[in-house]
Amino acid sequence: MFGVKHTQTEMIDDEMLDTKYCTSGDWWIEYKDIVEGIADSSRRAYERFNKLEDNADFMDPTSQAYTVREIAQFILDLITGVHDLQAERNNSNGPARDSAPHVKPGDLAMCRPSRFRSEVLDPRRARLENFWSAEDIELLEQQQQEIYKAYRDDPNFKKIVDSHDHTTGFNEAWDSISRVQFNVLRRFAGGLATVFANTTSVESDFSILKWEKDEFRSS
Repeated sequence: MFGVKHTQTEMIDDEMLDTKYCTSGDWWIEYKDIVEGIADSSRRAYERFNKLEDNADFMDPTSQAYTVREIAQFILDLITGVHDLQAERNNSNGPARDSAPHVKPGDLAMCRPSRFRSEVLDPRRARLENFWSAEDIELLEQQQQEIYKAYRDDPNFKKIVDSHDHTTGFNEAWDSISRVQFNVLRRFAGGLATVFANTTSVESDFSILKWEKDEFRSS
């Protein structure tokens, strides 16, 4: 619709960069394609666009030029961001052979804090820091230490956790021990467990972690 192009396939005229093109990374688009896209979208959108000041001042928020550049930049940033996504797969882009991280209370309760940190948290820390505060990450580690300790020191807690099997659902397992005490740990585990309930290829393609469900189709 907007004619986005890649620099490897079509080069741009650098002399016209500021007035004719918008770029982001290896992608570029002509401003005229944005105007044509607005015209093709709907009559109302095009009429509202024509009410803006018809000048080439990219710094004037009331101008058509400013609006066109903002739309172009948004489109290119979106495309660049999608291409920068990194899937947790092997070097051949096949399904990862490593086992998916454990996400139920019993799995995390039997995992030593040092192992949880090195094998589960640290490989995802950079991504996690984009969305979680330092305080939340610290609380996450603290709650994992607490669930590890509770499993060893509290017989009743251990009995509940040991009663879970592959038929125990994610929410059922976490609800059985606490809704509040391990809330941050549960939220983290929920992110790890997120897969789309469809064919294995779809699950693998669209899961945030690129893992498929297990043989029981439960986690």
